[in-house]
Amino acid sequence: MRDKAGGMRMRLIRNKDAGFTVKTGSPLPLGAEVCADGINFAVVSAGATAVSIVFFLSGEHKACYEI
Repeated sequence: MRDKAGGMRMRLIRNKDAGFTVKTGSPLPLGAEVCADGINFAVVSAGATAVSIVFFLSGEHKACYEI
């Protein structure tokens, strides 16, 4: 989903099973950054058409959630 300026938009997602909310964050700094209301993930790519963030429980090899 793109906004009028051509940037990516993320719609608010609530998942009771996951126990967290996904919302639009900040484009900087790149990487994962702990902030006051959670963790901000920022990535950049010249040619990507999609990005996934995959969550794992500590010590587990199987993903527990993917956005």
